[in-house]
Amino acid sequence: MAPPLEDAAPLQLHTVEVDQPLAAVNRLLAGLHLALAATAIAHRGVHDIILLAADLVLLFLWLLSQAPMLRPVSRAAFPGRLSRPALPAVDVMVVTADPDKEPAVKVMNTVISAMALDYPGGRLTVYLSDDAGSPLTLLAARKAYAFARAWVPFCRKYGVQCPCPERFFAGSDQLDGGGGVDHHRELAGDKIRVKNMYETFKTGIEEATMDAALSGSCTKAARHDHDAHVEIIADKQNSNSGGDEDAMPPLVYVSREKRPAWAHHFKAGALNVLLRVSSLMSNAPYVLVLDCDMYCNTRSSAMEAMCFHLDRRRDDLAFVQFPQMFHNLSGNDIYANELRSIFSTRWKGLDGLRGPILSGTGFCLRRDAVYGARPASSRDPFSSMEVGELKTRFGHSNAHVASLRRTAGSTTGVLPRDAALVASCEYETGTRWGE
Repeated sequence: MAPPLEDAAPLQLHTVEVDQPLAAVNRLLAGLHLALAATAIAHRGVHDIILLAADLVLLFLWLLSQAPMLRPVSRAAFPGRLSRPALPAVDVMVVTADPDKEPAVKVMNTVISAMALDYPGGRLTVYLSDDAGSPLTLLAARKAYAFARAWVPFCRKYGVQCPCPERFFAGSDQLDGGGGVDHHRELAGDKIRVKNMYETFKTGIEEATMDAALSGSCTKAARHDHDAHVEIIADKQNSNSGGDEDAMPPLVYVSREKRPAWAHHFKAGALNVLLRVSSLMSNAPYVLVLDCDMYCNTRSSAMEAMCFHLDRRRDDLAFVQFPQMFHNLSGNDIYANELRSIFSTRWKGLDGLRGPILSGTGFCLRRDAVYGARPASSRDPFSSMEVGELKTRFGHSNAHVASLRRTAGSTTGVLPRDAALVASCEYETGTRWGE
């Protein structure tokens, strides 16, 4: 007799298995290497104490390096088993710092790919951190949102898998193959229409780049000495008209204050500001971080990350790290090729221990984990703290302190002065930010 439906075990959101063939090969090679090294050391004997000591030290270091190779695991996620109405909010944070080295078109492709993720638009907010405070980047962000109003519905309608428009129109056109003749005719027409809009969008940014008055206002001195600026390019009130599922994700431009006399701590400092600004607006319990040249490779990325975060079998998970992929590499490249090898070998082994390192991009983490909450704490770890202690840890913004006690994902009215305060270069002084 089948058990009652309410007693049935919930479907697993993800699986993890030890990659036995790869583990066997790694262990065999490690054993062979150890045997050869031991033979060489024994042959050397004690005739040269210095060389013997050096060999033993190197052998010890090599043994430590083998830990990530001994238990590689493979994971599979099942985003189709998630309940979309119950999904938590996610804040996507994109960081850029130099409009010369990081062209605006490339940065906006990353931003647009994040806005087109397969996730309820009413629970997705995209933040762009511009450390240079470039007027060109702000203009490009406004144009990117205008194009995304056509791109995001196109991706949803036709099941686009690669949400980066540059890659999509270059040939990565993975589309839903269903539908009849009318569907394909409509698809062809919409694809041409959206592609023309994308070309117009790119041309507009390129023309703005050539504008001497616009580009000349962002000098090297100005990039390190400017006020904070936070702009909501589209807020939830204006983007939620289609309902939570079909809403357009809002885009928030953030340029923190920078002064020559204050250490800005590079990308870490920018992410600290994004955490504080987002806490005043969307306050999502999960944060997805992307470098400006690391677009989302598939629209299901956020859903796949949630398969691990929402698994009830464990509550000590801090972040989900996606490996990086690289395009258009030459045979002489000595950096990204090496990274690709690490992602496919050592990372799988570190995952079999306690998880890979945080690589700085392509990771989805719990907001309370980066705030310092312990895994064993409750889902409201800061409710028992006194206001004074919270301000010592997180600064003197009443709005930010209040966000620590609000229900994760809830929003509040944010005033320009609140956002400017948490984005100021001296906000962390006298606090425990950074510890």
